[in-house]
Amino acid sequence: MSLGASGFLFFRGVFLRRVLLFLVLFLVFAFPATAEIRVEERDCVPVTINGGRYRTEDAGSQWELASVEAVAYEVYHLQSILSVLKQKNWPVYVVQKRCFFSSGEIAGCAVPGAAFVFASKANAGVLWVVEKRDETGWWPLSEEEAKEILRRLGKPATAEAVRAVRWEDRFRRWETRRVKAARTALASPYLSAYVAAHEVGHLVRFGFLSESNLREYLRLRGLENMKRKGHFDDPEEIFAEDFRWLFGSERANQVGYRPSCPEPGDKEKAWFHRKLNTSS
Repeated sequence: MSLGASGFLFFRGVFLRRVLLFLVLFLVFAFPATAEIRVEERDCVPVTINGGRYRTEDAGSQWELASVEAVAYEVYHLQSILSVLKQKNWPVYVVQKRCFFSSGEIAGCAVPGAAFVFASKANAGVLWVVEKRDETGWWPLSEEEAKEILRRLGKPATAEAVRAVRWEDRFRRWETRRVKAARTALASPYLSAYVAAHEVGHLVRFGFLSESNLREYLRLRGLENMKRKGHFDDPEEIFAEDFRWLFGSERANQVGYRPSCPEPGDKEKAWFHRKLNTSS
């Protein structure tokens, strides 16, 4: 028995609907929806901060504005290395006004569930930044390679001999290497990235960890009885700065570590990973 045109169209329609249903189910289960930190540009502060004890004023020029692009990239960077952050639908507001508390101008702040990056006079300045870049040329041997050559030649590896071998023309190589280079740059992209990473650090503390977790972290750092020398020695500020220093991008970490204590290291990073994975 042969199918007519209408029957063929009917079965084709059923087939296509089944294919479409399969694709929808595949997308739902293969790529589950996740909440992510979102970056929003605002002309004013969208919620009350500091109990309403603040004031804002227009930026003096466009150079004082925070960089939305730098904030968005920093958030993307943090979520790419800490997937647990995708559980939170936090807004990071880039407010294109300057903000002042009683203590003076602030570049950013955070409250549970939201962070803010403000315009600031510092954004219009310049920073001395050190960045990595590729350079091609004739490169000397490493010290270890020079010592190995001296060992094979049966000569003592004195500092002077190592230096001479390293820079001897016949041993140098033509290659591309990753090097650090210093330059001055407009401050806004770097300060905006720094503030974003720092404030997300506050959000992590508020959103994932308790007061007892904070005290545990300070004990790990040996800072539970630390005498405060300034604003950044506050426990909450140390936590946010440590988060920025450990997980922030190269751009965010062009700004030096602010607390008066030593910078965090591997054991602090391991603590963050352990606690955040436990909280996820």
